[in-house]
Amino acid sequence: MNELDDYIGTEKKQTFLEKLLAGFSFNLRLIWKNISNRKKSMMIITIGLVFSLSILFTSSIWTQTSQLIIADDYIETLDYEMYVSTYLTNAMDSVYAYTVNDYLVRQVDWYYPTVALFNFEDKGPYYRWFPEDQQENMSNPVSLTAAHLISSRAIDRIKLNLEIDGNASLNSGEILMSYTQAKQLEVIYNKTISPGDEINVAISRRIPNTDIGEHQMRFYDINETIFTNYTITGIYKYVGYNTAIAKLLGGLENTGGMLLDSIFFPLEDLSGIDRFIIDSNGLLPRLLVKTNAQQLRINGISQMPDTLHALSERIKIRFFHAYCYILSQEIQTMANEYTRTFSSTALFTPAIVATIFLTILASQMTVKKRKEEIAFLRSKGAVSSQIIAIFFGEFILV
Repeated sequence: MNELDDYIGTEKKQTFLEKLLAGFSFNLRLIWKNISNRKKSMMIITIGLVFSLSILFTSSIWTQTSQLIIADDYIETLDYEMYVSTYLTNAMDSVYAYTVNDYLVRQVDWYYPTVALFNFEDKGPYYRWFPEDQQENMSNPVSLTAAHLISSRAIDRIKLNLEIDGNASLNSGEILMSYTQAKQLEVIYNKTISPGDEINVAISRRIPNTDIGEHQMRFYDINETIFTNYTITGIYKYVGYNTAIAKLLGGLENTGGMLLDSIFFPLEDLSGIDRFIIDSNGLLPRLLVKTNAQQLRINGISQMPDTLHALSERIKIRFFHAYCYILSQEIQTMANEYTRTFSSTALFTPAIVATIFLTILASQMTVKKRKEEIAFLRSKGAVSSQIIAIFFGEFILV
């Protein structure tokens, strides 16, 4: 009796599986038949939906990706986004330590302003150099120029403001010289000044006050900071790029200011005592601040100016004597341009709406034409869920 029951149960189970497989096979054949008979209508529906969704997803991905790329690229084209100074010179090391450890900051570089002298070797302490164009011996004059003391790393960012003939390196034993200064030295030395030439230069740790009659060489402090056979690695012109170093040194717009007639000298070649004396003589250093683009845009591209302002406020709250100049206006302009460009994507909206409308219309037309088929399926015992499954299967397969 038990063996007979097992046999009957197995036969029933096999019959059920066969029926299920046969039903699935029938529906699948019906779906393929419907697709082959109504290719155009199915393609219209499918292409319409795919086109609409593709535009929506593509626009979303494009705007998100472009926002990141635009922000990163723009920040990378800037030399620095901020510079910091203070009248309490003995606090500058603390300002540096605080700023460099801020999460928003990528790097901080020192900058010292002073004066460089050329053709000074045979000038005694009482040689009168002022006015420079009417000095004591105009047939063999001393040449004075602004000296920008920066680290070797900083030149990689500052060179964005310069058009350089030669190399843009500033390692130990090297200087970068402005085109104007090179032309002045050509007149003095009666020879062409080119990248690769070697020259003697003195970096003064003090700038004389001509208003009180300090017109002689002895008022410069150069005895400990004379450097011989320094290589001119490059000769540069100021191109007036709207960045932090241009604001700090560029003077009026497109004039060049202190960059027009100057040199860049490696700060590493000066000792700590030299830097202390320069600082003590009122030649106040600045901190050049480069931010991390990913952190700066973390709250969105439109919030970048506010994020930069927040950094300056943190520094000023911690150090009441600090002054921070930031490129907020330039970054705001970039954010506004991005917003204006992004708004143009709204032009996609009419196309998307029209496509969806046509897709729905095509779907309605297709459904109306298939009423007879639906009635036939119902007459054969098909339920609503089965009919919907057939239509859905057609869409998925197409």
